[in-house]
Amino acid sequence: MISWRFYPVVLALQAMRGVPFVTAVEMVSEVGDLSRFEHPRQLMAWLGVTPSEHSSGGKRRQGSITKTGNSYARRLLVEAAWSYRHPARVSPEIQGRLEGLPKAIIDRAWDA
Repeated sequence: MISWRFYPVVLALQAMRGVPFVTAVEMVSEVGDLSRFEHPRQLMAWLGVTPSEHSSGGKRRQGSITKTGNSYARRLLVEAAWSYRHPARVSPEIQGRLEGLPKAIIDRAWDA
């Protein structure tokens, strides 16, 4: 068993499609401790994937993503998201990554 304190997070990230071991380790090394973000919106803002806003008076206009924050982590997230354009299925590779993970983590990964 690996004793790295972020190893359980790496295992949980691998439950999602498009996130192999290397991508999960890179994401954890870039983001660090996820508990420092009180809400998922804060993490998304840190990654720069929140929409920009140009509002005036009663009009609210949202534009493209802000692209502020950590560009490398944002690139990893976008690359992983590309796998969601294909229909969901459990390949042998993904099945191996899901073994031993709690059901709650697997369910959350499939909700994504």
